[in-house]
Amino acid sequence: MRHFLPATQLREEMLAIKEEARYLSELVSLDDDERAKLIEFYASNGYHVTYEDELRRAVDSIRKRVETLNDLFARLACDPLIWLGEGNTEEVISLLEELLDKHANKRSRQQRFA
Repeated sequence: MRHFLPATQLREEMLAIKEEARYLSELVSLDDDERAKLIEFYASNGYHVTYEDELRRAVDSIRKRVETLNDLFARLACDPLIWLGEGNTEEVISLLEELLDKHANKRSRQQRFA
């Protein structure tokens, strides 16, 4: 049983949030002509929305991704740790799993002889 997971999902969600925030920032900075061109472009591709709809969609996307991360953290038994030492993810996970197994075996032996 593995007790540690790589933080790949967290990194991917944060990158997606960053991209959505960049897009939202671009939307907010558009002038009226640019907004009209954007909506025309979407309409020409069969996506009929208003500028306000697109703003709401971008905000909702960010909110949903943050909620996903929040739900993930809420399901964890403890706060995630970040390793700042040497070694790649798999090496560090293997080392930590090995240490946990040794500790569990030691505790089991102590309980048998207690």
